[in-house]
Amino acid sequence: MPYDRPCAGGAIIVLVKVGCDPGGWELERSNFLSEEEEISIKKHETGFGSLVLLFCVALVTYVLSIGPAAWLHEKTSSPRLKAGLETIYAPVIFLIEKTPLKQPGEWWVSKWIDLPGPK
Repeated sequence: MPYDRPCAGGAIIVLVKVGCDPGGWELERSNFLSEEEEISIKKHETGFGSLVLLFCVALVTYVLSIGPAAWLHEKTSSPRLKAGLETIYAPVIFLIEKTPLKQPGEWWVSKWIDLPGPK
């Protein structure tokens, strides 16, 4: 006779008497989920992981694009484009100017433009 006990996440652990083990109980786990539900859960988890990865890649791309943006800012004569670039990249400029990322940030921007100051 099985003994059912609820556990975390709504799953149920079922203990059944197994014929090959005369004196003991063997633990058999059953989630009572259909294959479609399991596939749906796995797809959802995969989708979330992909979304997190996509966000991280976009964030790194944004930060690294400060170099080409600085080059464009230096080369353009349009005050509107310059103001737009300064607005879009204000968070990255803040990171470079006010955090320990100053040295690597300035190094990266110097690969794209000549920065004023001692070399």
